[in-house]
Amino acid sequence: MIKKINQYLVVNFPLIWNIRLLWAIIGLKALHLIYMLMGYLALEHYSDLSTYEYRQMFNSAGLISFSLLSSLFFMIIWLIYYFRNNPLKSIYPVSSVYLIKEFFLVVVICFMAISFIMSFKMGFKLKITHMTSKDKYIEYANAHNLSFYFIAYDENRMYYLNDEGCYPPDVSMNRSDPSGSSNFIQVNKIAEEAMPASEIPGRPCYLNYCNNEIDDTANLRDQYENHIIANRWLKNNRLDSIRLFLVNYSAILKELELDNFINTDTLMKEYENNPNFQVWTFHDHQPNYYSGEEDTYYYYDNDLSNVLENMKSAHERVVFFKSDEIIRYLFFAFGFSLLIFSFRLTKLKSWVIALLSLMLWGIITGMYLTFSRSSNDGEGLFIIYSIGFGLCSTLLIFNKANKLLSAVFLNLFTWSLIYVIPVIYEYIKDHARRKYNNSEDMIKSPEAEKLYEFYRQNENTAHFLGFVFIFLMVSFVIIPLAKKWQANPE
Repeated sequence: MIKKINQYLVVNFPLIWNIRLLWAIIGLKALHLIYMLMGYLALEHYSDLSTYEYRQMFNSAGLISFSLLSSLFFMIIWLIYYFRNNPLKSIYPVSSVYLIKEFFLVVVICFMAISFIMSFKMGFKLKITHMTSKDKYIEYANAHNLSFYFIAYDENRMYYLNDEGCYPPDVSMNRSDPSGSSNFIQVNKIAEEAMPASEIPGRPCYLNYCNNEIDDTANLRDQYENHIIANRWLKNNRLDSIRLFLVNYSAILKELELDNFINTDTLMKEYENNPNFQVWTFHDHQPNYYSGEEDTYYYYDNDLSNVLENMKSAHERVVFFKSDEIIRYLFFAFGFSLLIFSFRLTKLKSWVIALLSLMLWGIITGMYLTFSRSSNDGEGLFIIYSIGFGLCSTLLIFNKANKLLSAVFLNLFTWSLIYVIPVIYEYIKDHARRKYNNSEDMIKSPEAEKLYEFYRQNENTAHFLGFVFIFLMVSFVIIPLAKKWQANPE
């Protein structure tokens, strides 16, 4: 069966056969399904999500080690078969399009081979979505956020209002707007209802809380709305509404099998005969985690917050080119692919010499940057290296000079592509940051701040464009140079 499939692929799809794509994808899919199943079975109860062990699950040594071993095992087996047949080294004519497709497929295989933990997380999140719908998550999270306005958990977590009050962004500007627009009236109405209570010396006040524990503006009520609801209930003495809310909140904790620290009767007494709504009791619901050292404790929430953060992560939509995790795996995938593909395009001797040269270059550069007085030389040096490697390889190949040396520079140029866009972008972002921080007379420039924030918030998009740059450079620069190098005499 396998022999027949291979014969069919050799005749009809030589690239797929040559790269062992079919068998690689089958093996990788099986491994990813195993990891997904492991993630799905790892979670049994929502209460597990509130523990320290589950918060650290994805960073555990066992999972990371198992994932690395799986990746190493697969890559070794695949590379053995992949390097068996090289049409370039066999002087077999292949088109540039063929090599472009091959590089793309190598990136796909490398990405799949190093991203098993992503499948584990996917299975884990899939289990969460099967256990609770998004509507339930919104219900639980809104209740949890509002609970902070009636339960003073501890003094450090009370977010008291500042002098400007609990207003939505830019509300102070809207409040002075002389226009009679409906938007102006609506914003002013929110602002008036969200105004802070009079400051009470010596004691915190329930009316002055303004913060959301679970920050999810796309799905949940914001802190200004919660502030208005809590103030309305308290000021209008709607104690029945508060009691019903606390009872329902206790039911949520019970439903999720979490520790129920709420004593509704005790809390209600706090609001009765308390015209200034002062906070007299703080409710510490954080269990102590002993580190093993004397008098050293770490505090980890064992409440609904951790569960809801995991729910939020499971239900949110991931934008491919804005995900930190995907970008990180793509970076390593392209790095490994450049190493593998350069070995495919040149010979072992030149590849090894280039690798040793890269190590030597790294040591020399590290020593220079260590003793250099300027801290801004690094980015420029790396760009100069990349341009230098590219120029040297191009001149040597087109002049049919030393074939070994030209291959060494070609390999170095190929590997340097991985950092070109990130380094340039980091330099631009750092320049914007310095311009923003070093404004004259310590007056921050709004334009400089805006520009810096733009660069900071679009780092992942820049990295994604860097991968496009690598693919284009390999397609239209590296592959033509490699084919020209192969045609040169020894």
